[in-house]
Formats: sequence, C-alpha cells, structure tokens
Amino acid sequence: MALLKKDRRFTNVTPRQPYGGPDGGRDIEALFKDRDKTFGAVGFVNNANDSTAQKTKIKRKFKSDLSRALEVDQQLKVFIFFTNIRFTVGEKNLLIQNAKEAGVSTCEIWDRERLRVELDTPDGFCIRFQYLDIPLSEEEQASFFARWGDDIQSVISTGFQKVEEKLNNIIFYQIANEVLQHLTITIKLNRIYQAEEIGHFRIFSLFCITQPHSPIDEIILGASDKSHRMMPESYNYKKDQQAGIKYGICRGAWERYYDKGDKLISISPSIATGMNEVEKISFSYDKDGFIIRYPYNMSIMDINKSYFIFWVNKSISKCIEEIIISANEYTLEKIYSDSFLIDESNVNFEHIPVHFSEEEMKDPWVRIRPSDGNSLFKIDFHKKIPQRIFIPEQNYSCSIIA
Repeated sequence: MALLKKDRRFTNVTPRQPYGGPDGGRDIEALFKDRDKTFGAVGFVNNANDSTAQKTKIKRKFKSDLSRALEVDQQLKVFIFFTNIRFTVGEKNLLIQNAKEAGVSTCEIWDRERLRVELDTPDGFCIRFQYLDIPLSEEEQASFFARWGDDIQSVISTGFQKVEEKLNNIIFYQIANEVLQHLTITIKLNRIYQAEEIGHFRIFSLFCITQPHSPIDEIILGASDKSHRMMPESYNYKKDQQAGIKYGICRGAWERYYDKGDKLISISPSIATGMNEVEKISFSYDKDGFIIRYPYNMSIMDINKSYFIFWVNKSISKCIEEIIISANEYTLEKIYSDSFLIDESNVNFEHIPVHFSEEEMKDPWVRIRPSDGNSLFKIDFHKKIPQRIFIPEQNYSCSIIA
C-alpha cells in the first residue's frame, strides 16, 4: 500500500483488512487519477523462487481476486495486482489481457522486479527502510535528501507554524472576552513632517457596534490641535490656546447608548504636549483607569463585525500612509494607503461633538473610505484573526489592586 501511495496517479489509498480477514478479493481501495475506483489485490508466496508451481498458484490467485472484485463492482475500471513472483513480459501481458476482456480498462501487475525498482528509487528508500529494515547507504541518503530534503523541512516548518497559529487563535478568543481597556487608532504619515507643515488638524473615527452585548452601540474617538478643545466646560483653563499641532494636542472619546437616543457620553478626554516633528498621531477610546467607574464596559469581541469610518481635514488626509487599529495587546486591523480612498463629497460632520471655527473649516472635512467599493470598513475576526503585539513575560508573583 505504501508503494501505491507514492504513485501520484493514485489517491485515497486505504487498506481493506489491514489485520487480516475476508477482503472480497481486494486488499486495497483507491482512486485512479482522482476519478476511477481502483481495487488492489496481493498474491505473495513464501520463499519465492519463480517456479512453475508458484507462478501457476499466483496466476490462479490473480484471476480469483479479479473475479471477486468484479462481483463487488461490475463497473470496476482499474485493478492492480502485487506479487513477489517475477513474471516475464509475456506472462504479465496475458494476465492484463484477461483483465481487459473482463471489462477492466487499466490493469497493472507489480511483480518482484517492479517492486524492486520502485524500492530502489529515492521515493522508495523510506518504505524499504521502514518495512524491510534495509539501511540506506551514504549515496542513497544523499540522493534521498536531495529529492526530499526541502519538502521535509517545509513540512516541519509548516507543522510548527500551524500549531502556533492554532494556539494563538485559542488564546485570542479567550482574551477577547475580557474587558476592552482601550481601542487605539494610530495614524502613520508618509514621512516626517515639521509641525508648521501640519498646523491645524482633526482626525475622528466612528465605530458602529453591530452586535452589542451592552447598551453601547456607537463609539466616536478623535484628536485635534488646541490641547483643551475637548475638555468639559467645567475644566478651569484660562490660558489662550494656540492653533497647530506644535502647541498642543487634545484627544477625546464618546459613547452612544441605544436606549439614550442621540445623547453622547464623554469618555476620558485627555491633553498632550505638542510636537515639533510629526511622524504619527495616536488617540484612544480608553477605559483603563481605575479611578473613574463607568456604567458599561465592552470586550474586544464586541468590536467584531463592527463598521467604521474616518473623518479628517483635507490637508492631513494627503499625508496618511497607514492606519493601525489596536485593542488591548492586539492589532485588529492595518489599513494601507493603497486600500483606502479620500471621499470629498458632502461630508456630514454633525456626528462629531466638537466645535471648529470658520477659519479652521476652510480646510474642509473629507472621509476616508475603503477602495474596494464599500462605504465603510469592517472588522471581522472570522476572516482575519488579530495579531498579538507582544508576548507577555511569565510572572509568578501575585499582586492585589485595591
């Protein structure tokens, strides 16, 4: 059976009775060229010496097995017979002719010489070693690894890779049900810009949660210049704010609940110092603090199947090279410039709960959409499992957070 398996014409090679017993005239079943049912039978004798008596016995065995196989399947087209007797070409042709007269279109006899030739090829070395305990010479080892070395290495590497992928998937689905600590968007620019080149900027994203397990069904998050632009009115800050990314950055996030109408709830607004050189801009929907207690929380799995879109000012849209979306320690999505387009048509920015002046609005809003024809981007864990950003170190100490 092992020899038949290495013949690429045959697939689905299976033994009928590997531990002995009635086999209905067929020891092996297979498919020939992925199409024709194949029966294989075996006729071996002890101490084969190719005598007339042994040949007669094996010929009788061939005809008997062929007849019984055709009784099982009258439409049988392929019959293979294995024997350790060596037949002449004329003897094999006569048996093959008998099979064809019985209705079999393809018949092969693998006699002792054919078996020897197969076992003495690089493809047969491992079969010979495994079943006959015949060691490989140095020359045979060299030819074997020349033939199969790359394939063996590939199988090993692929096997480890598949195991690692399965483990990573299991770990992700376990962690994905934990509380979502942050949803972060990182905008990578196509080069390093001086702050004066960027000036005023605004970048916002809307996530529509399609399978909410909490009342949260929409998240808005974004960043802009003027560090205190998104801080609540109660925040006492008297200093005039200068426009431009050089002088300060503000970040904000909001939740909308399906049972609260259009009301948006501000989530952990933050401020940051400005930048003289700008290579990337990041902002988050962040619930990682332990001081503020929020009424509702989500998990990473709640982000699955969600739709999202970006609103940005036109000048910054031309600078974007890549958009990275991450949550907790996983990268959920990477969107490259060749997979999105800039939509300048009638942008409705009423969703954005931040005021911008008429002067700032001279640099108009645009939308970043998928370039595949869809209106919105979508996160789907079933199509692409998120990649873990880092592997945490083993920590055997215990800590308590009050």
